[in-house]
Amino acid sequence: MADRFGGSASMGAAYRYKTKSNWQFGVEGHFIFGNNVKEPVAAGLLTSEGFVIDQLGGFTELLILERGMTLVGSVGKIVPAFGPNPNSGFVFRVGSGLLQHKIRLETRNNDVPQLEGEYLKGYDRLSNGLTLHQFIGYQFLSNKRLVNFSLGIEGYQAFTQSR
Repeated sequence: MADRFGGSASMGAAYRYKTKSNWQFGVEGHFIFGNNVKEPVAAGLLTSEGFVIDQLGGFTELLILERGMTLVGSVGKIVPAFGPNPNSGFVFRVGSGLLQHKIRLETRNNDVPQLEGEYLKGYDRLSNGLTLHQFIGYQFLSNKRLVNFSLGIEGYQAFTQSR
């Protein structure tokens, strides 16, 4: 993804269930988005000014964006330390799931036939595959549930291929 896209962001949610013996089981998903695409996508369709000619012969702006998602199931363990209760401590978590990303081509009025339907498939460079996830950090859960946070380092490795 570093070769295809520049910096990007993600937003997501996670649900985790913790057992009495401090094992965690969870699922999480993230939506990935960005506006820095390094590849020369649709270069043959652009005019010298950087526009695309629409079906009426006018110029329309082409937005080239990054889009993607992850869906991961995980298992982890909390090792109690430095906290007010046994729910706070070091967290070790691993998981696996799906990573998918593509290039989104968007025109202002969606009236460019060469970027619709079956024609779009070659330009979007859809890729997906297995992803592995690791997290090492610290989790703090207060006794009164007012202050809760986790801090750590996570890593993803993905084994994707073009679809």
